[in-house]
Amino acid sequence: TQSVVLLENNGVLPLKEVKNVLLTGPNANSIWAMCGDYTYPAMSYFWKKVDYKSENPHIVKLLEGMQNHKPEGVNVMYSRGCDWTEEIETKYGELGDARAWEYELLHRKVDAGEKADKAEALQMAKNADVIIAAVGENVMLCGENRDRQGLRLPGKQEQFVEELIQTGKPVVLVMFGGRAQVISGLAEKCAAIIQAWYPGEEGGNAVADILYGKASPSAKLSVSYPNVELDAL
Repeated sequence: TQSVVLLENNGVLPLKEVKNVLLTGPNANSIWAMCGDYTYPAMSYFWKKVDYKSENPHIVKLLEGMQNHKPEGVNVMYSRGCDWTEEIETKYGELGDARAWEYELLHRKVDAGEKADKAEALQMAKNADVIIAAVGENVMLCGENRDRQGLRLPGKQEQFVEELIQTGKPVVLVMFGGRAQVISGLAEKCAAIIQAWYPGEEGGNAVADILYGKASPSAKLSVSYPNVELDAL
């Protein structure tokens, strides 16, 4: 919890007087938002040297943490809702360099093993007292030698959060990843915003404790958030 930053809170946090919580977003039930570059899960997947075993070490995802630490009487609903991005693959063969082998440039779509159903998530939002939107990047989108064209939330996450806001339910934005994102279009509309970065093996428990008020986020920003992408150029 000492690395997590509370960016905004209009009083919705901690989640004390709620019964039904909807957890949604591509980072809600994914290990790839918990640990950053040069960690065992990331490197085993990236280099494909060994098969990553989910229990070695066990990575606590946000959904698991919210289920583990929920107060009595709280119902945690879950639907993935949207994905990070799509897969793009480009291969380079003859690079004109005697030292060059066949290079492969691969932007991986990390398979979460479940379908992202936006309609399902929006339907579940109708029965929620508060919505937790776990968004941002993952270790395959943010790390060494991984570039993006912009700093907005990747894929259709921003549009998805806008639709969640339009339900009229308070939305708590929980952002994962290794850098600041441009969220100026969402910042004033969300009830609360948390920057979780890559919170580590116990990250799901730590963020859940903050949401439920069992722990306080005690970090401060070490970077400035750009209002628009041009500010970061």
